[in-house]
Amino acid sequence: MLEEYTKPAPPVSNYTEDSLYFTFAKFCNSFTYVFIPDGPWTVPHFSGASYAEFRKVNAFSEITIQLKFRSADPEGILFYSGQLNNGRDFISLAINNGYVEFRFDMGSGMLKLRSKRPINSTQWHTIVARRIRRDGMLQLDADPPVQGTSPGHASGLNLDSNFFVGGFNTYLEDQRYQKQTGVDKGLTGCIEEVRINENHLNITSNSDHCISTFRLAECGASPCIPNPCQHSANCFITMQANVFTNKCECKDNYEGETCQRENTGLPAKKKPNNPCKPNPCQGGAKCIAVPGEDEFTCKCPPGRSGSLCMTNQSAALQGPSFMPAFAGDSYLELLSLGKDVRSTMSMEILFYSNQPDGLIFYNGQKKSGKGDFVSLNLKNGFLEFKYNLGQGAANIRSANPVSLNEWHIVVLSRTMRTGDLSLDNFDPVYGTSPSQHSFLDLKQPMYVGGFPDGVKFNPEAGVTTGLSGALQKFQVNGVNLPISPAGSVSYFNVIAFNAHTCYRNPCDNGGVCHPRGAEYMCVCLPNYTGDNCEQGETFFM
Repeated sequence: MLEEYTKPAPPVSNYTEDSLYFTFAKFCNSFTYVFIPDGPWTVPHFSGASYAEFRKVNAFSEITIQLKFRSADPEGILFYSGQLNNGRDFISLAINNGYVEFRFDMGSGMLKLRSKRPINSTQWHTIVARRIRRDGMLQLDADPPVQGTSPGHASGLNLDSNFFVGGFNTYLEDQRYQKQTGVDKGLTGCIEEVRINENHLNITSNSDHCISTFRLAECGASPCIPNPCQHSANCFITMQANVFTNKCECKDNYEGETCQRENTGLPAKKKPNNPCKPNPCQGGAKCIAVPGEDEFTCKCPPGRSGSLCMTNQSAALQGPSFMPAFAGDSYLELLSLGKDVRSTMSMEILFYSNQPDGLIFYNGQKKSGKGDFVSLNLKNGFLEFKYNLGQGAANIRSANPVSLNEWHIVVLSRTMRTGDLSLDNFDPVYGTSPSQHSFLDLKQPMYVGGFPDGVKFNPEAGVTTGLSGALQKFQVNGVNLPISPAGSVSYFNVIAFNAHTCYRNPCDNGGVCHPRGAEYMCVCLPNYTGDNCEQGETFFM
């Protein structure tokens, strides 16, 4: 079982970018609707329909969450992260009927821990929730911790959604998430501090940690604390005649300034609403409002499906027929090459591009972009194989330009300081690192086909954009890497390459299409033959 959480989290001054397990991409205030014009917040107030969204966190084996908050409502989300596409895994912190609840499920059953006493709506509270494998612990203020062990045998928590503080994004608001967390609304109150794995998150309005926020304002003397709205109505901060006040959003069948009256004679009044603001459709899909109704439809881009375009069809595509397609902003995140290429390396990559510029892969040493790296990049139509062993980069450039919209095979090798590049079986081009060092030290994830926002590269790599094209083979030291969404650590906007014959599977009778450059080969089931497995064998008795 877990021990009581007593070790204090490090001060903010000890925070380093390299200590985080997740990557932050964009500035909060680029996305935020702030109720106080030009007025930044230092301690955010959540209205019951607010949220702050952060990049997903690695919590496979363990995670510690620490929050300092106060709530005017006995119900509300504090923290949530889960699986998209109907996955079961999730982890959450919520206030339910006045008690703090810590829940998680790794696919074999939910553990639910509940604080021993309810919270006080007039006080600040600190909660610490910790999970190590199947064991969980919840501590409210200085109370004795509540502990438990999840049922079943699963011990790894697989999270592929971003994590949310203080509420849900629109697309998470459905019955499955309400059933997981036990509540159906966000926090009505303030959150002063958030720490994940002892790392302090900046949740002020000028933070560069979060991706997006919605309906946040300065905590201070909030007109929504305590919540004046009755019958579980949401309280929102508004400005009227230069005075900050509140406005209640009543639930069905209630009306009045504070939703105090039950409307028994008429259908419940609803506020005029644009269901497409904020956009609930995912993956860059377009939201189309239905005229005269509080409904919408999502127009999904290629590679996505579902009512909210949440299903990335490529997530289910893997195996010998699958070839990842990249659109310039796409990427696959794989594990670092690490010690496997420290002194020597050999690579064989089969690729296709429809643009003269684009990253094929990059692996670096430090999150800051400084230090060692190795990369293969298309630059002005030529391939550039670069590596830095600590004192300057070797730059090996293909002798010939890459023809677009065709498959090409490139072979790379390096032994200590010396490397070479061979394109389409032409004579190799050689190069040598200017460094006196001989070893390549790589510790960061490897990015294939592109990169997420916020990732920093060594400037010597010359990376400007992702690949617009596809990959068919990526072999390192004789081992094929898993270049599919299913085999990656994370990915974005990677779909199946549809310009190859294997995409339409020409193989009959259950045969499997294996790409071979621009050609293909069908691997037939027993008792079937032919180029496309079209012939069934005949047996004579």
